[in-house]
Amino acid sequence: MFLVVFNLSSFHKQLFFRSRLAAEQDALNAKRYYVVSIFASILEMTFYTLEEILERQCEKLRDLETATVFIRSKDALKEEFLKMRTAVSQMCNGIETIRQTLNEMTKQNNQCRELLLLIESLDRRINHMEKNIPSELIHDYQKTESSLASNVILEKEFMQESHVLTDENRTEKRGETPMRDCKKVLFNEPEVCPAISLMDKDEFSKIPKYIIGRQSLETVNSFINIINQILRTKYTFLSLGKAHARKQGELNLYLHFKKQEMDICNDNGKFLLDCTVEMHVLCFYKSILKIVAEYVYFFTGTDYERQVKSKLDKLKLNLITVLRHCKRLREHRIKNDVRYVILLKK
Repeated sequence: MFLVVFNLSSFHKQLFFRSRLAAEQDALNAKRYYVVSIFASILEMTFYTLEEILERQCEKLRDLETATVFIRSKDALKEEFLKMRTAVSQMCNGIETIRQTLNEMTKQNNQCRELLLLIESLDRRINHMEKNIPSELIHDYQKTESSLASNVILEKEFMQESHVLTDENRTEKRGETPMRDCKKVLFNEPEVCPAISLMDKDEFSKIPKYIIGRQSLETVNSFINIINQILRTKYTFLSLGKAHARKQGELNLYLHFKKQEMDICNDNGKFLLDCTVEMHVLCFYKSILKIVAEYVYFFTGTDYERQVKSKLDKLKLNLITVLRHCKRLREHRIKNDVRYVILLKK
């Protein structure tokens, strides 16, 4: 026990001596620093004049004043820094948008360069074609373009007239009295030709899908209006007579129409003769009188092409098939010529 206490006391003595030595060493270092600073100030006083020393001290005082001002106005500086931060963030966003617009402009510029290359290649081709294509072909092409433009105008006129016909049919369906020509009303003149009645939704829904395809009711009715206008134009021309056709310089067309009417009447008579050979003579003459009394209204593909300036394509032929199914038309063939006869409602 005595030995342990002796050892602890000796250890404490060593720690005390060590701490005392460290304190004395720190005091010596402080004295040395103080002596060095005094020596440096003496050297500064020897190297600088009094005015320079005063200027340097004034500068230090100014720095201290600015530091005190900054410390006192700390809140105001904070607000200003926040404003500056928002302004800088807005500037960064603006720079980002400008960068995006620049990227878009570069893309558009590349597209414009590609278009310019395509235009240059097309220009070279056009120059090559202009030098190598004959002038006759260019003249024919211009003729076709002018004919197409006139076709578009005529189709627009037909569509306007077809709208007038649809309005008349609607007024008739509603039971209203449509507007009629004063001359026809006063002099009791009959209509030039009967019109094909338009199709309603119920009748359109009963048409089989394999016949109508993807055509709509409006398409079918507009085609019916065009046919009505063709018939009206044709039979108005025929009703004006041979003298009017001669004045208009269309006598050949008038004679052609009359020949077609005679052909279809003769063909009907032949059919009736074949069917009624074994019948009595009286019935035969009655049937002939019935055929003569019935006037056949028809049009051909050339009539359609003459009026509309376009041929009966596959779509129009399909619509004619629809009208045949709905008992609006029937085909009458004489050799290679097809006549589309209007079926009148009894």
